[in-house]
Order: sequence, then structure tokens, then C-alpha cells
Amino acid sequence: MSLVAIQDTFLEAYAELPKSVQQLVQKNIRLLREQKENELKMERYKDAIDSKVFLIRTGPHHSMVVVRPEEEKATLLAWVDRDESAYLWAKRKRFVINQYTGSLQMWTDVEVKGEISEQPNLFADYTDDQLLRLGIPDNQLPLLRSITTEQEFRKYKRDLPLEAFENLARLLNGTPFEIVVESVQEYKKPEEHLSYEAAMKSAYASRRIVVITNDKDLNPILDKPLEWWRIFLHPDQRELVEKDYKGPVRVLGGAGTGKTVVVMHRAHHLVQNKLKSTERILVTTYTKILANNIREVLATMCSEEEMEHIDIRPIDDLAKEIVEKAYKNQARIVDKDDVKVNAIWKEAIKEFGWEPEDLYFLKNEYHWVIQQGGAESWQEYLNTARAGRKKRITRELRKKIWDTAMWFRQKMEEKDLFEYIDILRKARNWLHENPDRYTYTYRFALIDEAQDFHPEAFKMIRALVPEGDNDLFIVGDAHQRIYSRKLVLSKCGIHVRGRSKRLTVNYRTTEEIREKAIDIINYTVDDLEKGIDTGIDTSLLSGTKPEIRNFVDAQAEREFVIQKVKELLSDEIKPNEIAILARFDHTVDRYLKEFEEQRIQAQKLSASMKSDQPKIYCGTMHNSKGLEFKIVFLVEANEEMIPPEWELESLEDEDDKTELMKLERSLLYVAMTRARDKVYITSFGALTKFLQENPKDDKETDQPKKVQTKESIILSESEIEELIHQVLSCSPDFFEKLVIQLLSKMGYGGSVPDSAFVVGGTGDEGIDGIILEDPLGLHKIYVQAKRWKNSVGRPEIQKFAGALIGKNAEKGVFITTSRFTIPAKKYAEQIPQNMVLIDGTELAKLLNKYNMKIAEIHQ
Repeated sequence: MSLVAIQDTFLEAYAELPKSVQQLVQKNIRLLREQKENELKMERYKDAIDSKVFLIRTGPHHSMVVVRPEEEKATLLAWVDRDESAYLWAKRKRFVINQYTGSLQMWTDVEVKGEISEQPNLFADYTDDQLLRLGIPDNQLPLLRSITTEQEFRKYKRDLPLEAFENLARLLNGTPFEIVVESVQEYKKPEEHLSYEAAMKSAYASRRIVVITNDKDLNPILDKPLEWWRIFLHPDQRELVEKDYKGPVRVLGGAGTGKTVVVMHRAHHLVQNKLKSTERILVTTYTKILANNIREVLATMCSEEEMEHIDIRPIDDLAKEIVEKAYKNQARIVDKDDVKVNAIWKEAIKEFGWEPEDLYFLKNEYHWVIQQGGAESWQEYLNTARAGRKKRITRELRKKIWDTAMWFRQKMEEKDLFEYIDILRKARNWLHENPDRYTYTYRFALIDEAQDFHPEAFKMIRALVPEGDNDLFIVGDAHQRIYSRKLVLSKCGIHVRGRSKRLTVNYRTTEEIREKAIDIINYTVDDLEKGIDTGIDTSLLSGTKPEIRNFVDAQAEREFVIQKVKELLSDEIKPNEIAILARFDHTVDRYLKEFEEQRIQAQKLSASMKSDQPKIYCGTMHNSKGLEFKIVFLVEANEEMIPPEWELESLEDEDDKTELMKLERSLLYVAMTRARDKVYITSFGALTKFLQENPKDDKETDQPKKVQTKESIILSESEIEELIHQVLSCSPDFFEKLVIQLLSKMGYGGSVPDSAFVVGGTGDEGIDGIILEDPLGLHKIYVQAKRWKNSVGRPEIQKFAGALIGKNAEKGVFITTSRFTIPAKKYAEQIPQNMVLIDGTELAKLLNKYNMKIAEIHQ
């Protein structure tokens, strides 16, 4: 049979066709695969600028656009439409194998106007050769050189090759050039440039081209042509799905980067290719709602027989089942603040002679140090670090705490009361003692939403799944941690060194939603190990910014939401594409009642909900984890509710308050990133401080002390503008040298000869300069210089922070000709390194103070 491949654009157009025309398309595809071209009405499209473009008549009014390279039996289906629309679409399209990526690219030949803009080119910091190495067709370099703003760049998304657009978008979001170009070369094979067939099959093309090998593959694609996540995988995703690993794997990635999609495809791949008839796969996550969602989707990907070998369940359900089967009694899971639990604590205080006011301290020490640290013996507790606990305690006091805690734990067991952590620990201990007695033999385990798993959960999973190839596949994102604290996999006996990958392309949310959501996270996040997640995500979608509305009271807010929902439904948005999310359950119930009164069908987010029902979803932000909707309303986002004012005030320890603030920020991030197209954020009274432009709280100030300089030089606005204009007129290389000279004049480097020097070059996107503070260079200041007109955002600061971490550096200076956004300043304040930010205004003042004449220096 002849090779036939389908491009994503073809499926997009196919989905819009009448059923009768779709049937004709299917017939034509079958004839192509069977090499019966003589039965097709196919001819070269003479008006197309690419000679490989052909048209296939499909009924009286429609045409398929296909690509047929010379002397190769390979066909790419590119588009299908009514005749005139198909001709117009195909006329200026080119289909060329890119020598740098080895894949078949599609792009539009765009005519570039000869007008010269006064604004600097958006990609001026990169040479033509560098852009070519990112997969940009050489014919499109003039187009790129004409673009001056990111908004203008995103308008050309459909005209550029998809992978080229992605790589450029990553650059704009602050990803270093070297990292982007490395990802381009990662999947290219030397022979891939030889044939169109190889180019269509290349890993790099897999994000938008699928090769049809049989009818079994073709039918599900044409049945659900818009469910692209089933059909197309980014090369990073495909590698994770199909690669054999010599042990556990860790996958990171922000919200919407396709982590759960990878988990499901990986499960399907393993059950088809790696599993014996007596073995099973465990797919586990944190919530029942997400577990049910994964089960529902996997059932459409796998056969009934394959599904019998995949066990999909929340981790706490699994642990509870193990304990109840092992000990033949029902385990009652209680919260640490349950009335029965508090009663036992009060008994323990009396038993060991504590004062009543010690209860808060004792419970927190037990929860955050003993339980979270996994201490099971006096010696383990003695060796457990008390990170974040401000009250210093003696060895003698520690022993008293331990004895009290063990007495408390024993009394809990006697009453068959267990905290969630206790169940995990008991299950793990039983599995260690009885390795061959558990009902199921799991060969592989795939863990989604790993950031919310307690370390004890991972210790239990490690005991449940024997070590071996492909044994554990761990997916998570610490930005979305809403239930637990920091996790270090190696401390759980799980080692992922050399087997980690980060997904960076956001497929769900628009860039506008992603940017607003990531700005909420104003602290560094871990990588599920001992490091920091410094990766930068990029969304390929564009849309409108989140809409924030404030009302005088709750009723006015609800009236707005109800009216907006009615408008969306009248615009043919499906009810189950809309979600109303709130911080608390009572708010959800109020909205459900309101919808009922308005005769609008709605249902509550729960483990028992029906996802195929034409009803609006109403649920808590916590229950939305792992789900997605077209439109999301975040309601009652009030200052006293996010974070809960009463909960914050109940905490005595400042570290506990800080941790609560982090969890609440992450919760808001999770809720916002459930949306694909649009987010409405509503409140009555004051809006949550996490979304206020200038919150009054000192911790939320947009003028962090760390990033202010001490210089205060009086210059007029026109003088500042003139100085910056002079700098922008010079090359990026000159700017880097200018910055280093300025810092030297300011006294940095002292008397050390040649203490300041430039290390970067055009497009380096990393460290631009270094200043030695001593003759041996033991102490260094690292410099980043951005000759920009656009604002420097949080991603650039995050990337520079990552570079400092890579150098094990403590000091950094970031200088720009433009300005820093508030999120950028906040992020610089939060990181452990001492980072000073100097914007264009401050730079001009410093250049004036130290008599730095741009023209003279340039000469």
C-alpha cells in the first residue's frame, strides 16, 4: 500500500464537512492507500506556488488538497473544503523538508512590505543563522525581520511552521537559545532529510502529522477528528510514551503541558507492549474525580481486555484497601483536627505533664516533623531536620515529645482511628513484611499529580512495585501543589537521576491566561527533588486576558455570572464546557440553587458526576484539579476568602502562615489554568490580594527592597529618553560591554586587574558578564544585560535565576533599557540569591552620574 499521512489542518477542515462529503473523503483516502489513483479525479494545482500540491475532486463542490512529492509513493492530506476555499487555502502554501529539523514543514509564502519600522525588530538579538537553526525556513527570514511586537508575531502563527513558531515563542518567553536549539536537534536523524516519507515519519513531525498504516488506525481518527491529543504527540511527549527506561522516570511541566495525556498514552503503550498476562499496571492520582476521568478516557483508548490489566484509583483508596485486607478490620481515616483526635491529644497532655497552651506546638511538631518526616523510631526523630520550625528544643524536650507522640499514636490505633499518613505507613510496612501476599501484581505504576502525594505514599508505591525497567513513571508540577509540602523522591527510595524531562509547551490555556496565572506564584518551586524547577512554559494559543469584575454584594455578582452564562449558551457554547469554581462548597451550593431557579441545567463536580451530561459544572477549586473547560468563572475571589482569613488568623507560627499562603496561591493558579479560552474572576468587596495590582500587605509590595538601587540622580524625562535612545541605537554586543564598563566605574571589582569582562555574545540568553570580587575569583557577580524596548517579565528573571543556580552563584545584576514588570520584581525578591534589577530610568541616571558618554565609548 502507498504511504498516506494526515496533517492536523486536514482534520480541522474535515470536521466541518457535511457527513455526506466526509464519506466521499473516506473513500478517496482508501483509494490513495490502495494505489488506485486512476479512480481518483486528481490533478496538479497549477496556480499553487508549490509544484507538489495536487487537488482531488470530492463530490461536485469540494476538493481535497494533497501533497505528492516527485518520484515518491507518499501522500500528505493537507486540507479539504469547498472548491474556491480549498484553492485559496492552498495557493501560497509551501511544503518543504527543513534541513535543520529533518521534518516536513508547511508554511505560507507571505508578502513582506518594504516599509522600515522605527521600532527594533523583535528578534534583533539573534542572527539569521541562529534563526535557521531553530527550524525557520530561509524564505521566511524577511517576514521575521519585519515583526516588532509579540502581538504581531502571534498573528502569523498559521503562516509559520508550527515547530518554528513554538521555538520562537519559547525564546520570547525567556528560554535560552542553547536550550531551544538543543531540543531541535534532539530528534533529528542524519538520514531524515533524504525522503519525504522519512520526513513525514520523523519524531519532529509527530506533533502535526500522523502516518496511516491500517484501517484500524484510520477509523478512530476520522470518528473524532478534533481530539488531537489522541492523534498527535509532541516529540517530547512521544519519547516519554515510547522510550524504555532503566528505572523510575520523573516528568515535570506546568498546567496544560499534556502531562496527564502522556500518562494515558504511556499506560496504553505499556499494556500493549510490555505486560505479561498475569501482570497489572497501576495508574494512581490524588483525587477520585481525576481518577474517574482518566479511567473514562483510557477506556476509549484501550480494549476491554487491556483495561482489565490497568488498575486506576486514588492513592488513599489503594492504601486503605491494603490495610483493611491485611488487618481484617475497617480503618477509619480522620482529620488531624477531628474532635476524637483532639480528645486523645488532651489526654496525652495530661499523661505527660504538658501545659494546655503547649497543645498547638505539640500537634504541629507531630504533624510537620514526625509525621511529615516519616520518623518511626526515637533515633529517626532525633535525626530529623526541623526545617521551618522556629522554636528551638533541647534533646530532653525532644524525648518528651517523642514519648507523648508514641502514646498518642498507640491510643489512636486502639480506637481504630488513623490519619491519612498512618494508613500509608501501615500499608507500606505490611507490604515490606509480606511482599508476595497482596492481591495484585503490579509491574508498572504511573503516578499523576505527584506533587500532592505524601512521601509515605511514594514509600508505599516503592514497596508495591518491584524495581526494574520502566517501573515508576512520575508526573507532577510543584506550581500546582495544593495539599502537601515539599517532596524529595530520593528520600523515598526513588532515584530518577538521568531519567527526567520537562514538558514546556502549553496546549490548554492561552498565553494571556498562563501569564496571569504564573504571576500568582511569587515563590520558587521545587522539582520533586532537592532542586528548583526553573523551566519556562510557553503557550501557542492567544486570546483575551482574564476578565476581573468586582461587585457591591454577592447577589450582584451572581446576577452577572448567570447573565454571562446565558449569553455563552446562546452563543452555542456547550453547557459542559463551562465551569463555575469557588473556594468553598457553600458557594457552590448557592450557584447550583441559582441555576435551578433559572432552569439552567447544572451539576456538582464530584466522583459520581457524568461527564457526557449537557450540564454546567459547579465545584470547588480543589475538585477542579486535573480537569479542563472552555470557559471558567472563579467566583467569590474575595480578599477574606482567598486565603481564608479565619484560617490564617488561627495559625500562630509564621512559617505555617507562609505555607498556607503558598498553598492558596497554587490553588488559584490551578483554578485559573482549568480554562482553555476565557477566565472570568469575580468578587464582592475587596479582591483577593493575590490578584490586586498594588496590595497593601508588605509581603505583596511591588517595590521589594532587595531590587532597589541606592542611586538617585535628578534627570529630566527627555534626558532619560535621549540616553536610552542612544543605547538602543547601538548593537547588543556594545550594550553588554557598556554595562560591564559602568559596573567597573561604580567600583565593582575593586583593585583586581581585569576583574570585569563580557562572556556572552548575540543570542547567548544566559550570563553576559562576570565581575571578580577578589584576585582568585572565589566571589563573583554575574551580569545579564537586555537591550530591550519591551518590558522584562518574570520568565526572564526566572531564567537568569536558573543560570545563577547553575553557577552556584549568590549575586546577580540584571540591567535593561526598558522596565521590569511587577511579577518580575516580586520573583527577584523571593529567590535565595541577591539579585539587583536596574531598569532603563535607573540605568540612564547611572550613566549620567559616572560620566559615561555613549558616543565616545562607541567610537
